[in-house]
Amino acid sequence: MDKWMSQPTALKIVSVVIAVMLWAVVHLDQEAPATTVTSSTDTKIFEALQIRPEGLDETKYALVGMEPTSVRMVVQGRRSELLTADDSDYQVKADLSGLGPGEHYLALKADLPNGVQATEMSPSSVKVEIVEIETKAFDVQVETEGQPAEGYIVGDATVSSPSVNVILPKDEMPFVAAVKVKVNIDGATGTVTDRKAKVVVYDTEGKEMTDAKVSPETVEVQQSVLPPSKELPLKISYTGQLPEGVSIDSLYASVDRVVVYASRKVLDEMDSYPGVVVDLSKLTESGSMEVKLKLADGVVKTEPSAVTVTYKVDQAEEKTLSGVPIDATGLEDGLKAEWETPEAGLLDLTVSGSKELLAGLQASDVRVTADLTGLAAGKHNVELKVDLPSFVYLKEGQELTATVVLSDASATPTPGDSPPATGTGGTAPPDSDGSTGVFDPDEGEAGNDGGSGSEESSEEPGNGSADDSGSGNATNKPGNE
Repeated sequence: MDKWMSQPTALKIVSVVIAVMLWAVVHLDQEAPATTVTSSTDTKIFEALQIRPEGLDETKYALVGMEPTSVRMVVQGRRSELLTADDSDYQVKADLSGLGPGEHYLALKADLPNGVQATEMSPSSVKVEIVEIETKAFDVQVETEGQPAEGYIVGDATVSSPSVNVILPKDEMPFVAAVKVKVNIDGATGTVTDRKAKVVVYDTEGKEMTDAKVSPETVEVQQSVLPPSKELPLKISYTGQLPEGVSIDSLYASVDRVVVYASRKVLDEMDSYPGVVVDLSKLTESGSMEVKLKLADGVVKTEPSAVTVTYKVDQAEEKTLSGVPIDATGLEDGLKAEWETPEAGLLDLTVSGSKELLAGLQASDVRVTADLTGLAAGKHNVELKVDLPSFVYLKEGQELTATVVLSDASATPTPGDSPPATGTGGTAPPDSDGSTGVFDPDEGEAGNDGGSGSEESSEEPGNGSADDSGSGNATNKPGNE
């Protein structure tokens, strides 16, 4: 053997054999792992894979029962596919296409990733129950939770979708009692807004009907929270002047009282609400207009927010009232007053107004007063104040002054003295036609004060200084406030 191995040829042959063996070992080791990965498979187990129903005509039917709702499934596939696929890629479906009301048994179908197959699925079928559905519209009710801040009250609510469609099995629809959204107003001092309020359906026992479908599912709600309120008489005020030759026969608003929302302090200072302003210059003919109520300082809201003012105008006429008595006011204790002029304390006045108003106007419907406050004994010239019914005006240029003599009330009167200026100063004689009826200034009138001039006024239109010299003034009587 030693002799053979010592030969050069033998050594070459052995070297070649060893080299071939080494080459074979190296190449086989490199290819063996690739062959193993390519041919390996694995399994994956899903203990509770949810069943997905599909294909049901949801415009007519609803799935109300499915048994079971999940399955146990074992899948097998290439390891690479099992590792890269997401769990949502493994689905078990129940095809409800073409099915109507009733109970149905269906074979389940597995929808799996490529290269993966189900080796076991238990159970392999499902029982479903389908019912006919009904769609019905319901108004959305707003329910508040909590209490607003002290003194504040809950106002009206607005909903972006006042009604919604409720979808339920036909036999459950009669049990719907209310469809509501809830808004939390705890501690609120103003409007509360919820842009995505959930719409909930309640049955006759007040329980939520969880199987009801609602469209839309959410709505925007605005719940007003208001400060304290007070109902007040509505007062009409005026601006501008009536066109020449025009007189108001009647003027009134569609409501005579309004609800005013403001702080308690502001409300306590109000006994009426001057929210309506009428421009007299626009009253050229009878008609009506809508007037928006102005918000006074501190007022948040009024109800209503606007009123309709109806008016009737006529051609202005004049009438003279004879023997209107003068009332003395403010006379100091221990003094008596006697009228020097006008005689007997009776005044003649010329007024203007519509024919209808003047027809029933009597001297007793007008009040003339003289303020004697602070005057001592002696002769005094005093200004007279005239109160007229609504929409009756005093003709300009009339002297509204009187001369009164104040003296000691305990003194014995001498013959020929003027009658004392006490009470009304006398009794007005009947009109020339013998009528003694009393004109009712409230009947058919606006029931509110007015004013004259270009500035806004709460007095009756046309009032103010009765003569150019400013010796007196006339004020219309307020109407129904």
